[in-house]
Amino acid sequence: SQEKVEFIETYCTHVKGALAGNAVEYPKPLILEDWIKDEIIYPVFGLKEKKGGNRLIYSVYIEIPKKNAKTTICAAIELALLFNDGERGAEIYNCAGDAEQASLLFDIAKMMINNNAELKSISERFQTSITYKDSFIKKLTSAPETKHGFNASAVIYDELHVAKTRELFDSLYSAGAQRQNPLFIIITTAGNDKQSICYEQHKLTQKVLSGALEDDTHWGVIYSAGKKSDIYSEKTWRQANPLYDYSEPLRKFIKKMSIKVRNTPSFESTFRQLHLNQWVSAYDSWISDDDWMRCGGKEIDLTGMKCYGGLDLAATMDFNSLALLFPVEDMFYVKMFFWLPSDMVEKRVERYSNDFQIWVDKGFIKMTEGNVADYDIIKADISDLVKKYNIQSIGYDAKFSAPIVATIEDVVMNPFSQSIMSMSYPTKMLEMNIMSRKINHFNNPVLRWMCSNVAIYSDANENIKLVKNKSIDKIDGIVALVMALGESVQEGDQVSIYEKRGIVSIDDFDVI
Repeated sequence: SQEKVEFIETYCTHVKGALAGNAVEYPKPLILEDWIKDEIIYPVFGLKEKKGGNRLIYSVYIEIPKKNAKTTICAAIELALLFNDGERGAEIYNCAGDAEQASLLFDIAKMMINNNAELKSISERFQTSITYKDSFIKKLTSAPETKHGFNASAVIYDELHVAKTRELFDSLYSAGAQRQNPLFIIITTAGNDKQSICYEQHKLTQKVLSGALEDDTHWGVIYSAGKKSDIYSEKTWRQANPLYDYSEPLRKFIKKMSIKVRNTPSFESTFRQLHLNQWVSAYDSWISDDDWMRCGGKEIDLTGMKCYGGLDLAATMDFNSLALLFPVEDMFYVKMFFWLPSDMVEKRVERYSNDFQIWVDKGFIKMTEGNVADYDIIKADISDLVKKYNIQSIGYDAKFSAPIVATIEDVVMNPFSQSIMSMSYPTKMLEMNIMSRKINHFNNPVLRWMCSNVAIYSDANENIKLVKNKSIDKIDGIVALVMALGESVQEGDQVSIYEKRGIVSIDDFDVI
């Protein structure tokens, strides 16, 4: 195992960042931190079978947060396996949860070779493979159709949590059955799908580490913050990130991301997953009630003022919502209009709470007769609002709005896509304006209730979207408000607001 350390520190280099060198400086050698040697290299390559002296460890599961050199570690290990393992005809496969990540791992390995004249002279590098004598490293994509029948001496699977299916994993897991010293190494960040192959391996590793399951051939390393740990504490950041004490850029980055969490609640799930290495749900709650209620204020007369609308209509039997958003100087004022069939009011009062009847009595919900939406009343009310306010445009979800949209006159009606790419930016803008108290919703109780129901979905690129079918209850008014904000962005009104008050950065907000 010491041979592997010496090989890596002699022949492998940094390939990115300040240590990767430049036109006048050579790249710095990759000197392994103690935790990498003690918790990965020494046990994986040093533990031997009592009979025969072959490696004891076959499967390795390493789970650490983002920005802790996972891919660099993988690249160095696979080069050690290619050049320094003594395996004739070695077949080393690197793969990942997606093709882009697999290419990243492979490209880093190639760059390390290119940085060393000796390794470069004895190997050949191609688009999808690196060869040395009769051995090779080969990059694999996530497509499983042709991955059977390999005689793998080693497999390195990077970012398993991104894998959408388990076919590639299953087809490669037993590919080293005919080798004396096979290795199957997984190195990943925590994910958000607890039905995935990655979570299966996570739970397996936890059982082995705790002693609940005995498997001498499986080695596991998991760095993660505890579920109840203070996510804003440096102690927590250090606990979850093994490189924390070695990397000043990492320390600064995590601190910056923690500030973002304080002011962008939907980012908390991403922060927990990527930087604290906690398994989370893809669907998380959104704005706290305290933050929401800080945006309430006395109602003002907005008659004749410029505004933008968002219209979210139900199929027939439930809430129909219109949001009007008024940009006034450095604030956004929100007026909400809700329609609900009388039969649904009665059912909700019976099943849930008398609040719905109170909201009807106080005029926060307009009750229409029967058990289906009365589109004639909704259309007439919108026509009256067009006369009262200077509505620039109304964005609408085309799914259920067709019955009345074509008949609404004197206002621009724009179909508003409900895709995550269309909804993410205005949702983030709404969130930011709530956290910076630039929204006044006049303490509308129906909108408050809907905000408390919201579930947010975050994708791997930090795009977010309100998700109706994962939310606790109705969120139609919040969806309408997001579309109204989206309309104001498309019309450029947001730009004029930012010109008046300047760009709002997460670093401008007070950290409470």
